[in-house]
Amino acid sequence: MTWVHSCVAIDSALNHLTVVVNGKKLEDKAFPIPAGEQPPSNLTGKLLISKLSVGIWMQSKNKVSNVNIFSKRLTLSEMVSRTAGDDCGKAEGDYLAWESSEWELKGKASFGEVSEEDLCRRESRIQV
Repeated sequence: MTWVHSCVAIDSALNHLTVVVNGKKLEDKAFPIPAGEQPPSNLTGKLLISKLSVGIWMQSKNKVSNVNIFSKRLTLSEMVSRTAGDDCGKAEGDYLAWESSEWELKGKASFGEVSEEDLCRRESRIQV
């Protein structure tokens, strides 16, 4: 299995989005706020993994691990370092930390264990 390491920074005051995947910056810009819309002030009831739309749940075969949310935006260099493998495996989000999180599972979703070695592997096991 090969993991995709991604980091997303959202600045709701500036409506700025930064996306880094596997050490590469994919997006780093501000977007206009649609008329009449307000960014959320917190994530209560808004953090879901694999919900397709209102009332429709999607069962994904993907594995998710080490989700951390910070109350402040990480710098671009911190995001690159975490996703490129240098700081892989850190679990200290100050808004939500993976180690102390509780998840409500739906459908056939299940908990499992993954080693830090497998999570942070730099070489792909994918063969084409």
